[in-house]
This record gives sequence, C-alpha cells and structure tokens, in this order.
Amino acid sequence: MEKVLNITETILNSPYVNMFLAVLFLYTSITGLIDNYQSNVKGLSIHHGIALYGLVMFLKSIITALQAISGIKKVKDELKGSSVGK
Repeated sequence: MEKVLNITETILNSPYVNMFLAVLFLYTSITGLIDNYQSNVKGLSIHHGIALYGLVMFLKSIITALQAISGIKKVKDELKGSSVGK
C-alpha cells in the first residue's frame, strides 16, 4: 500500500502532470467562455475562475521547468569545471 501511495504522490507532484492539467483547464474554460460569448450569456461564471486557475498552474509549471533546467545547467557546468581541473 505504501508503494502505491508513493507512486501516486510522485505522479501528482510531477510538473508534467501539472502542466497537462493547466493546459486542459485553460482549453476547457476558454471553449466555455467562447460558447457563452456566442450565446450572449453575460456575467461571471465558473469558466472565468477555471481559466485563471489554469493560467496560474501553467505559469507555475513553466517556472518549475525553468528552475530545473537552470539547476541541470549549473551541475553540468560544475562537472565540466571539475573535470577540466584534473
């Protein structure tokens, strides 16, 4: 059971899963907003909140990915520097 929980936690904390969900939220909410606009429904609806949440999730996942790339670059540079000094 603990192994299943660890796998589930790993999947749910994955930046790739977060990015996929963010894009899915954005897509579904934007299509809902377009449908409401075309049918002349005025006012705030849940689509606005989901679009905003999806945008925030997407930006967070982009920042996480950029931090990971930056960390990989730093490690690569450190390894390159230590192998040159030998």
